Amino acid sequence: MTPAIDGSAKVVIVNGAGGFLGCRVVADFLRRGVRVIALGAPVPARPGLFYARDLGTALTLLPDAELAACVALASASPLADPAEQTAITLGQVLPIMKALEGVCRFVAIGSAAEYGSALRTATALNETHPRSPQSAYGHAKTLLMDQIETVHHQGRDALGLRLFSAVGPHMSSRSLWGAVEAQVSAGKTDIETQSLGGARDILPADEAAAIITTLALAPRRLPPVINVGSGHATPLRPLVHSVLHRHGVALRLAERCMQSATKPDYDIVSDISLLRRFYKVQSPLPVESLARYIVEGVCDV
Repeated sequence: MTPAIDGSAKVVIVNGAGGFLGCRVVADFLRRGVRVIALGAPVPARPGLFYARDLGTALTLLPDAELAACVALASASPLADPAEQTAITLGQVLPIMKALEGVCRFVAIGSAAEYGSALRTATALNETHPRSPQSAYGHAKTLLMDQIETVHHQGRDALGLRLFSAVGPHMSSRSLWGAVEAQVSAGKTDIETQSLGGARDILPADEAAAIITTLALAPRRLPPVINVGSGHATPLRPLVHSVLHRHGVALRLAERCMQSATKPDYDIVSDISLLRRFYKVQSPLPVESLARYIVEGVCDV
């Protein structure tokens, strides 16, 4: 039986603690001296980290401790079908938000996919920019952020962090970077990717985790939704070439769908003016340094 958490401790619940971003969020909370209850799938034991299979069990662990926040990171893969998107992104997250009403700050993660892949503009996207999701993933995230805004305006301490692109080692093979790494690990020399036209707002996963933990613990009331990114347009094609170069072998890149003259390259970049009011965003990494971080997890600062 898991012992109750000391009443003097500050505690957060993290749903999706074992995922690519979740493990980094947990590590950053622990670094700050915050106790973490991992909700859902079991995670490796660490000092200060507790596990609960469901929310009811989690609440029994803190009869006297302060529950500061719940961070819901559980999300379906962007390539999952609509039913899975609804079941995970909405079906898992919204019941937890409702159950913790009036108890603590609730933080959920949105996505740049809410703006839609059809968007073709170099304009930085702020929180009020019109959204037009083109995928089941984007639609699910849009509905989630809409719910966050609704309960926030009703007086609830709820926060949506619309994360653009967080990258780093050990990403899912369904992601662009994870797919590249999987092909390299499999010994392929012809590396296939999606179209790499234009630029994207790319943030090291460790900085994304630091932003999430900082805002989850911020003492002041925050806006309902904040865009989280670097505010910088990193060109995809040179970055992927740099990632391949770091592997030190002869690799050829083959894009499956090259952009045509009638379908120009485009940028998706976050306007982080609002984020800067609550967090000191680091300077964007140059392409070579970002490639090293993606491959090795090391930041050249």
